Amino acid sequence: MVYRFSLVDPDNRFCEHLFQFAVRYGQDEETLWVVRGRHVRHDVI
Repeated sequence: MVYRFSLVDPDNRFCEHLFQFAVRYGQDEETLWVVRGRHVRHDVI
């Protein structure tokens, strides 16, 4: 499963941070493994 979200930098409103995490769940349905992560910074000018 892949989770994506973005946040606007509170110190610089012209900067947006984009995150993406690929995760796997354990068989006990409580364990969560992050198998891959990505961060991209986007400056809007």
